[in-house]
Amino acid sequence: MTERAELELCCYALRPLLVGRAIRGSGVLHRHLDLCLWFREAPLRDFPCLRLACGPPHRARIALDPGRFGKDMQLHGGLSRALEAFHGAVLTGLRCLPGERILELSFRKEEGGGRLLAECFGPRGNWFLCDTEGRILAYAHRPGGKRADLQPGARYRPPGGGSTDAAVGGSPPAIPDPPSAESAPRLPPDVLELALQRARTWAERELEAELLETRNALERVLEKERRGLGRRIEGLESRREREEGWEEWKRRGDLLLTCPRLQERGRTEIEVRDWYEEGLPRRIPLDPRLDLRENAERCFDRARRLREGAAHTLRGLEEARTRAREVETRLAEVREAFDRGDLGTLRSLARSLPLPGKKSGTGRGGEPSRKDRVLRHCRRFRTRDGLEVLVGKSNTDNDVLTLRLAKGNDLWLHVGGGHAGSHVVLRIPKGRSLPQESLLDAATLALHFSRIRGATTCEILYTKIKEVHKPKGAPPGKVELRTHKTLKLRFEEDRLRRLLARNGEKT
Repeated sequence: MTERAELELCCYALRPLLVGRAIRGSGVLHRHLDLCLWFREAPLRDFPCLRLACGPPHRARIALDPGRFGKDMQLHGGLSRALEAFHGAVLTGLRCLPGERILELSFRKEEGGGRLLAECFGPRGNWFLCDTEGRILAYAHRPGGKRADLQPGARYRPPGGGSTDAAVGGSPPAIPDPPSAESAPRLPPDVLELALQRARTWAERELEAELLETRNALERVLEKERRGLGRRIEGLESRREREEGWEEWKRRGDLLLTCPRLQERGRTEIEVRDWYEEGLPRRIPLDPRLDLRENAERCFDRARRLREGAAHTLRGLEEARTRAREVETRLAEVREAFDRGDLGTLRSLARSLPLPGKKSGTGRGGEPSRKDRVLRHCRRFRTRDGLEVLVGKSNTDNDVLTLRLAKGNDLWLHVGGGHAGSHVVLRIPKGRSLPQESLLDAATLALHFSRIRGATTCEILYTKIKEVHKPKGAPPGKVELRTHKTLKLRFEEDRLRRLLARNGEKT
């Protein structure tokens, strides 16, 4: 836990180094929403950045930092724009407020000023950016409990309901002149060295923690993908073994056609002479609902489907094995980079993989919003009745749309007849019935985003999303329906033009 004495030591050591310096830039880091401030003149050559660390009590503090943070490690959006108002401002004060472990940094610009209040306590720490009157402009984490009303525009108050000058606002002090070599206070060398040594130690621990955390996150993702690829390869190999038996099904059909009375029904099996095995007797099972000719046709159809699927299965098997080798290579790179302590390589690998909990620039340090996830994987349309229609952009996006983004009450549509096409989801609010016009609009989009685009008529399969499931080992975009209905669609060009125009797409 960061003790108050340590915070006071930091203020005492940093005040003569920072007060009077102008801020050049700022940034908020993804991992813990730490706030970093860069000055036009670096306080020290090796420590150009002032870092206000949030997070658990053991890391919440203020310290000088090497500040080697790329743009990909920083948030971009409303939080960063709020901090830009203080670019060019001069730091006029740095102190530790009485009571709780709260640090106050005061700024002043020609057109105003503000304060930055860092709370170095609680389960994750926090910081608040306030104007001259103490009104909140931005914060790292939304407060909870009795302080849940501390929203942008409200006046800051410390925990416990206490009243300090930070809570009531007040005019910030005048801008002092930058300290010169003659006027700057002389700190005892051991005090400054102690503060810098603690900053170095803390920065090294942060790098080690990030190194370990990034390594573990990458290994979890890659191990999960490796296990999934192993199951997929196992399933494809089993399917390939079945498909290699297509000749056996063709042989059954040929033998059935040699039997007399091909119109006879009701048999569950029949004994024939197997001319492929020197005329030895052989028993072939039958479907009693079909005659011998129809049973033979079923065998030929099974043989044809197995033969045609063999090429697809082989291609999928090679792709899965290639990807499995890539995953093994990535795992080896991660472990080698960790052994070398190469955080840059781990960060580069992390940017190329969808790490769980990976921060995004679309929000205040959290996961991308639902709207951003939808836009990444789907095209969005609106029906005449105002309902939302989502259309997958690729086979992988079809899986994301159907299995993750869609809800149980939504309607799933796809072009019928075995033709390839995008998954289409019609969002239906709870308690609302399905409008016929919205169904036709969604069906039109299912036809347009399919391989038979331009057909005048077609069949559209539709069902509730809860009736759609993905078989084990199935390739991306492949799903099965437990039950479904069929819609005979007659293509209407005006309907399609209206839908595309509302989304800004061309026909």
